[in-house]
Amino acid sequence: TTTTTTTVTTTTTTTTTTTTTTNPPTLITLSSFTAKAKGGKVLMRWQTKSEIDNIGFYIYRSESEDGEYVKITGNIIKAKGSATHGAVYKFKDKNVQAGKTYWYKLEDIDSTTGSTQHKAEKVEVVGSKKKGR
Repeated sequence: TTTTTTTVTTTTTTTTTTTTTTNPPTLITLSSFTAKAKGGKVLMRWQTKSEIDNIGFYIYRSESEDGEYVKITGNIIKAKGSATHGAVYKFKDKNVQAGKTYWYKLEDIDSTTGSTQHKAEKVEVVGSKKKGR
């Protein structure tokens, strides 16, 4: 919520106007979003506390934090939560290369205001090194 107060004074009158703007609420409450490299894949897990008008989620990946993020979920990951109950979700990115670093963003899609992207998670994919003869 943002409140702005403006005072205008003229030679005979002082007028004070207060305007309050309320930011729209986030339609999901995200309690966690993690991404971890394991076995040549990146496993993402997120949990919501509540979901209002949520349709589902998309995952985006980039090779740099400020780079272009590309959607890697072909179809929407359908919402399972409600206004009073959250849910746990998982997604595997199998299209990663050993020795690279990736950033992942979660986007929730709702039926009223559109979408919200959440903070990026960084993952380093460690390669298995083969020993020489």
